[in-house]
Amino acid sequence: MKFGITLFPQKNRRTSLLARATLCRERLGNPLKPPRHKVAPIKNKSRRCLKILKAVAGCLLLCGLLPFSLLQAGTPEQMTDWKKRYQEGVVLEKDGKRDEALAVFSKILEEDPGARGSLLMSGLIHIRKGDCGAALPLLQKFQQLEPDHEGGLIAMIKAHQALGNTEQVELFRRKLLSDRSSGKSSRLKLMLSYEREVILQKDGTTISVQENLDESPGRFIWAYVVLDSKNVMQRRLEWTRIKAPGGAQYVLGEPKTERGLTNQYKVHRLFNEQPDYSKARGLALAILNP
Repeated sequence: MKFGITLFPQKNRRTSLLARATLCRERLGNPLKPPRHKVAPIKNKSRRCLKILKAVAGCLLLCGLLPFSLLQAGTPEQMTDWKKRYQEGVVLEKDGKRDEALAVFSKILEEDPGARGSLLMSGLIHIRKGDCGAALPLLQKFQQLEPDHEGGLIAMIKAHQALGNTEQVELFRRKLLSDRSSGKSSRLKLMLSYEREVILQKDGTTISVQENLDESPGRFIWAYVVLDSKNVMQRRLEWTRIKAPGGAQYVLGEPKTERGLTNQYKVHRLFNEQPDYSKARGLALAILNP
């Protein structure tokens, strides 16, 4: 029996249904049974899913939609180790061993580039060492991760102040004051002042410039605190607004302490109008460094 291009032969009374089904199987490769597909092992499926997830995460990372720190998440054991070493670095910094502390934080950042505490502490140590150029990239990365953290905002003010970036200083100052007035940060709400600038002296001392956040009467505007290598206060100058018969006046004075008690107050400068930060700073440093 010969066939043309048709699937089934011409109908023939002698061709039974079974014969036609058999012929169909021979021509189409047994279509009466569903094709058998090889089922991949579960292990291979898991690997394929992992590859897909990594590819998607990589695309999100390149688009800036996924923090790099999420891809660097460590195991619980690593997290515990990082926390322990971070605390060791904090203790070293408090003891004045800044180079050793910086080495600890730098090692943590090599293993976990998104370690926020180590980013902030590394930036602050660089500021104390007078290297604000190295501090700024670390603080910028921390600020991207924690845009409302008061410690990060203050550190950015100090770094930009030292680098002379006046516009950036005012930008972060406004952000700091706004967060405080709105109650966005409970810790910032409790703060009365913050460290605006760190000035390193040739004799090894440090001048910590404090800026007031509290507008209560009698509070200073800016204070210039001279600290020795052990962070013990040696001297303090401050700009203060006082009430006078002719109106408000601004005084640059120096409280004299004896046994922790203030017994004298020396007036160095007196102005009818409040000087700006730069002028006030210059007058204070001229007195501290005659």
